[in-house]
Amino acid sequence: MKILSSLLFCCLLAAGSVQAQSLSVVPSSPVVAPGDTFSIDIVVTDLGDTAASTLGTYDLSVAFDPSLVKVFGITFGNGLDVFDLGSLFTVSSGFGTISLYELSFDSIDDLVALQPDAFTLATLTFKAISLGTTPFDVSVTAFGDAFGDSLPVTLTGSSVAVVPEPQTLALMLAGLGLIGFAARRNG
Repeated sequence: MKILSSLLFCCLLAAGSVQAQSLSVVPSSPVVAPGDTFSIDIVVTDLGDTAASTLGTYDLSVAFDPSLVKVFGITFGNGLDVFDLGSLFTVSSGFGTISLYELSFDSIDDLVALQPDAFTLATLTFKAISLGTTPFDVSVTAFGDAFGDSLPVTLTGSSVAVVPEPQTLALMLAGLGLIGFAARRNG
């Protein structure tokens, strides 16, 4: 039994750990005013320098509150186009979601040699249209390495608060203070 336990322990040490890549939503600002445009970056990190830890394809969706923000534009990054051969990409949208798909045309060797460990997959630009806080949650349908095999991925969403401009609030409070002062003086 002791030999079996030792053998199992050695196998576990030799196996190492599987490192999950991270996919995060990074807003340009956590707080915006109504009418402002802002962007969120979809960023992948913790890639490696082997074919099994590079990114060759992805299919993901970003969910948001369409009553608070409106999609203004989408720009794909160049992390899957490291040798300027291009990539196949599509965008589709539904009520409160944007879906992004991209497939690299680069060779496995080029992705291994030239792809950085972290980069922006896409930048989504929004316009704030109403007050409130909208979450930006990412979900993944496919996330594949240079061979097209599935990669483990850890997802991190974010949120952006649409609030009135501070100047408006300060002016309103100053006005209320003046009204109170005038009422007290006359009373």
